[in-house]
Amino acid sequence: MCNKEVKFKAFLDYAMSIDADYIAMGHYAQLRRDEDGRVHLLRGADDNKDQTYFLSQLSQEQLQKVMFPIGHLQKSEVRRIAEEAGL
Repeated sequence: MCNKEVKFKAFLDYAMSIDADYIAMGHYAQLRRDEDGRVHLLRGADDNKDQTYFLSQLSQEQLQKVMFPIGHLQKSEVRRIAEEAGL
């Protein structure tokens, strides 16, 4: 509950207060948006790093404002990309 109520909510609230459209998070999860606008949380591609157990607590309103750009990748791919970028 702490992560949902404190960290995630505080970050999202701050982002919205500065007129951000979305926030991008480094969680291993994916989203699917229906034609009616509803967002569905899906497991990340890396079963060993899947974080939907935590993210399933997020509201539909919160899911509407978040992106998970690495959710379709394996952790090894993320590390390789970061290394290639000098990070």
